Amino acid sequence: MMNYCKNCKIEYKTNLDKCLICGDNLDNSTKLPFNFKEHKKVSSFKKYFINGFILLNIISILVTTSIDYIENGTLYFSLIVSLSNLYLIAFVKLILNHFSVLVKMFTAVFLTALFLLLFGLVINDYHWVIDIVLPFLFITNTLLLTITIIVRKKHWQSYALYLILSVFTNILIVFLNIFNISNTTWAIAASFYYGISTLLGLIIFTPKNVKEEFLRRLHI
Repeated sequence: MMNYCKNCKIEYKTNLDKCLICGDNLDNSTKLPFNFKEHKKVSSFKKYFINGFILLNIISILVTTSIDYIENGTLYFSLIVSLSNLYLIAFVKLILNHFSVLVKMFTAVFLTALFLLLFGLVINDYHWVIDIVLPFLFITNTLLLTITIIVRKKHWQSYALYLILSVFTNILIVFLNIFNISNTTWAIAASFYYGISTLLGLIIFTPKNVKEEFLRRLHI
């Protein structure tokens, strides 16, 4: 009998209980049913709050841009403010979304990394982001995901994919040193070796049936 995820429309040939992608319980019935997500109505207060927040930030962008250009003839200061406004809009929409806490945390890390990198490029001083902030931001993300899986062992399948993606960000950041984009090596080396250690732990401690399912997904 084949297990089936109603949410992702994926069939599993192994005896997993939960979907590796979304973490939902698998259906082991022979007939693959249609599944429609329940529509979640957004409350009026939440809707007006989000729209009002977006409007205020857009006004902030327009006002600061106008003042900066009129007073200074440049857009240096207003560009920094505009980036901050856009980051706040994206962050608030993410927090108030219906995503799980794990998805919000994972997305917030990379959203913050992107914002800080753009901020560093605007002020023409981005090496503090690349050399220090990004490596430890990725290490923290992987550490929190690892702790979550250890604490919530029954739901570890829901977090496995995010942990693997986070591990590869820890490892791939080493290319910043390889291509001489970074000025330092110790922080990026710490991120790289932490990612390698976590990946080895996953390979050693992951159950055999889960490994087989991942290999099947990769057509290996």
